[in-house]
Amino acid sequence: MYFHKIPTPYNFSFSKNDESTFILEKLGGDVFRLSVTNLQRWPKGSYSQAVLEDQAFSREDSRVKGTVTADGQVRLTLQGEVVLEGLADQAFGVNGSQWMVCFPLDGDEGFFGMGEKQGFERSGVRTQFWNTDVFGDFSMKEVESGQTDPMYVSLPVLIRRKIVDGCIRYTGLVVNNPCAPFMNTGAEEGIFAFQNIQPDPLWYVGAQDGEPEIYVIVDETMAGVVSKIQRLQGCTPLPPLWALGHHQCRWGYKSQEQLEQVAQGYIRHGIPNDGLWLDIEYMRGYRVFTLEEQGFPGGSDAIQGLSNQGNRIIPILDPGIKRDETWDVYRDGVSRNIFCKTQEDLDYVGFVWPGITVFPDFSLPEVRQWWADQVKKFTGLGFSGYWIDMNDPSTGSSPLEDMRFNHGADNHMTYHNQYALGMAQATRAGLELAHPGMRPFVLSRSAFLSSSRYSAVWTGDNVSNDHHLAGTIAISLSLSVSGIPFNGPDVPGFAGDASAELMRAWYKAGFLFPFFRNHNVLSSADQEPWTRDSLTLEVVGEYIKSRYRLLPYIYSLFVHHEKTGEPIMRPMVYHETPGDSAEFDLTTLDNQYYLGFWIFHAPILTSRDTERSVRIPTGAWYSILSGSWISGPRQVSVKTTVHTTPLFFRENAVIPLRSPEEDDRSPRIDLTSITLLFVPRAGREGDPPSDRPGESLVYHADDGESQDYLQGDHSEFQVGGYIRPDGVPALRISRISSGFGPVRVFPKLVGHWSVLEVVVDGISHSYSLTRGVVSLAGVEVAVSHIGNDPVVV
Repeated sequence: MYFHKIPTPYNFSFSKNDESTFILEKLGGDVFRLSVTNLQRWPKGSYSQAVLEDQAFSREDSRVKGTVTADGQVRLTLQGEVVLEGLADQAFGVNGSQWMVCFPLDGDEGFFGMGEKQGFERSGVRTQFWNTDVFGDFSMKEVESGQTDPMYVSLPVLIRRKIVDGCIRYTGLVVNNPCAPFMNTGAEEGIFAFQNIQPDPLWYVGAQDGEPEIYVIVDETMAGVVSKIQRLQGCTPLPPLWALGHHQCRWGYKSQEQLEQVAQGYIRHGIPNDGLWLDIEYMRGYRVFTLEEQGFPGGSDAIQGLSNQGNRIIPILDPGIKRDETWDVYRDGVSRNIFCKTQEDLDYVGFVWPGITVFPDFSLPEVRQWWADQVKKFTGLGFSGYWIDMNDPSTGSSPLEDMRFNHGADNHMTYHNQYALGMAQATRAGLELAHPGMRPFVLSRSAFLSSSRYSAVWTGDNVSNDHHLAGTIAISLSLSVSGIPFNGPDVPGFAGDASAELMRAWYKAGFLFPFFRNHNVLSSADQEPWTRDSLTLEVVGEYIKSRYRLLPYIYSLFVHHEKTGEPIMRPMVYHETPGDSAEFDLTTLDNQYYLGFWIFHAPILTSRDTERSVRIPTGAWYSILSGSWISGPRQVSVKTTVHTTPLFFRENAVIPLRSPEEDDRSPRIDLTSITLLFVPRAGREGDPPSDRPGESLVYHADDGESQDYLQGDHSEFQVGGYIRPDGVPALRISRISSGFGPVRVFPKLVGHWSVLEVVVDGISHSYSLTRGVVSLAGVEVAVSHIGNDPVVV
């Protein structure tokens, strides 16, 4: 597999005499499916096992009209305007089993998506989708400088932004094919670094094999396209609340004693932490589904004892099974014929942590069930969830192409990119068997289309340096708009020794990412928060606590995502307005981001700098850092201190925070008791908020861990804030459901105010306010509050 070379149209036939049949199916909601059949070229179909929701849009109206010609030229129009059209006389090409679909490059486009790729805007890119083991497949120089492509996750999703008759139009393409898909968004051809050739202006998508199937989505906004891309692949089910907290991991934890020491370290320093994670050292000889007896002499009692103290224990699971005739797991796998085969019908052998290793064939449903049964049994020791690694799959020095699937009938390419998807499906199923009615949590290194249904993703083995810190936002944003909203990097980097300065910078940059874990490699220095100086401990502790203070808001974003498909972490172009696009280019902005609709964060992305330029989007924004209002669109220079980060709240934001009744040193959060932080702006009188997006927030409370909320066991209310014509701030709250009982609400207003009106279901109450502070992101924010008696909703 050549990672940096992809097929070129110059080697493809675009003959109209090809025997392929083209069908463009309207699915509703301006979503189409282009399918191409040709039994001679692709007798086994597309090979995709992605779980896509074709019927998700069937009840939605479509304004877009679409056609496809006999030679594969697609044409989509919106209100008479052409928004997407295949390249004339070169729309669909083949080269044996390879295929591609081509479109003209007009020069006024922007491209986004592609999943786990370096950078956010993707114009002029040539890329392949092939899940790699980055540390195993690239040189350390490439790894350290972040020049690795492809990486661990294959999401063949492309989003195109184009100006059509002065209007912005977005088109999304989802290539449902696992066979090493590829994309070119106008990259040059030639002898790399010596001579480049500018080909005809075009962009294209394709795959090395397998029947073509492409979903095409049209919308006026990025938000519209992204939410439909997510709904097509499947929204992430609401995770357990603890999965959204802070987690501590390292390659090297291998005993009950070590985990207890780490847990006590967090307690001693008054820092909340939910998860204690185990890397491969906890296993007996790196055999999956085993515990090292010396490290955990009590077996299940050791794990259960840690869990009873409030810790969530998350061990790693690797797919490789040690070839050991004395081990019951291996013998059972052999007897059931579950392992991947070679062309000679031998069990394929790789060389990873256990040594001589065989691999379950997750392409088969019976193998996924076997793995789920193993997970169920192992979970009985007291584990709360799993992280699944080496599922690219990584096989060491053994050639991947010798590994075959479907009892050896299908070559490696057909399932390589889907291997992690099958493993995630099976692992989640095992947790569901072990804990019926509870929300499973699985974290995966690799992924494919629809993996969002089964697992979160971390961005793999990164490096503790400024380059990797600087690239974290772009990679996570690309994953977010491509179908993996629950993602995040290892903080403050996995490989190498993070300096105190880097640790502080990375925690300040990463404390609001959807997934938040400290993890590092076996050979590096310890990097728990207390392992540097007292200043670093203070800063890191504050940002972990700030994460927990904002957890009710983050949780509400996951609730909203499950219903709508909108991501938690969003690029600035996601909420682009005409004013923004007239002032500056948001399409290439990949160093700041929205957290939902109401907050945006522009962190310092180096360990050295204390100042940066920030693009303020349209509207009025309250700077936590300066304690002042800034109106956009405009660009400003912002200075920080070692304790602070540029964090901004939208005018009239209402942000749920953890309750003042709770101990901020504890990770335990009661969602039925919250602070509502209201951010009004004096002199900005307006109308009461409606239920339209952007005017209010829906708050959701449940038990945080079971699936009972799906049966109505939850409480929800809609809340919005505004300034009345007489200058009095007001909150308007409307109950939606009360299946989980009343919610105790403690309103706090940013700034100095004397009176607050709260209207609950049309009944008004007036409250006198006293002054106080809320600690957030290294700042004591001046607030006004109603005292110790909450509003009960």
